Amino acid sequence: MTELLQPNLSVRVGQILRGKYRVERVLGAGGMGAVVAATHLRLDRPVAIKLLRPALVGKPAIVARFAREARAAAKLKSDHVVRILDVDDDEGGEPFLVMELLQGHDLQRAIDDGPLNVARAVEYVLQACVAVAEAHAHGIVHRDLKPANLFLTTAPDGSAKIPSWVASSLWASKISSSVTATAAPLDSLSALRACQPRRGRPTLMDSATVAPGVSVSASSRPSSQARTRAAAAWA
Repeated sequence: MTELLQPNLSVRVGQILRGKYRVERVLGAGGMGAVVAATHLRLDRPVAIKLLRPALVGKPAIVARFAREARAAAKLKSDHVVRILDVDDDEGGEPFLVMELLQGHDLQRAIDDGPLNVARAVEYVLQACVAVAEAHAHGIVHRDLKPANLFLTTAPDGSAKIPSWVASSLWASKISSSVTATAAPLDSLSALRACQPRRGRPTLMDSATVAPGVSVSASSRPSSQARTRAAAAWA
């Protein structure tokens, strides 16, 4: 009998999902679920799989939102958005999302290690803005952008990527009221009224707009020229 990865997750080390994804280890966990490293057996390729906590699987509205927003995120093609590879249910009917497996660490860890080079910090923000701009064009507002949610890859170009969009919100015109009603447990910034979409459109000061600037402020002390360049990206 293989061991459970965590007491509050139903998958086990070595478990094979849908006959092709072998679960290896936990990469991270949060209030909604966890992300595990896995191997795509048919392609011999490492992937990351996001799972909902079992306690949430029995809530149809949350499961519907998870699947719907995963499909929406799969439309994003920016180099600064994690690739969505598959969405499925395991043999027990629990949904999971398959993504590319990133190598590196998040921006928060880099900040904790000390001030970033100003030019590099601004470049990370500009890359995040590219991803956010495409998402907004598809009617998706992230709602939880922060240094911990911007991943710095070890790719040769050292690019930054937004690794998850499952906490995001589709604009009111694109999502049913029953699903929208579940936003509170999915949105860590729900208390900030200015971050909420209004009349089917995002506000100019939603969290996806404000957060990149906050990330720069937290990571370095940019010059006025650097601040101007960063501000132009989302003006």
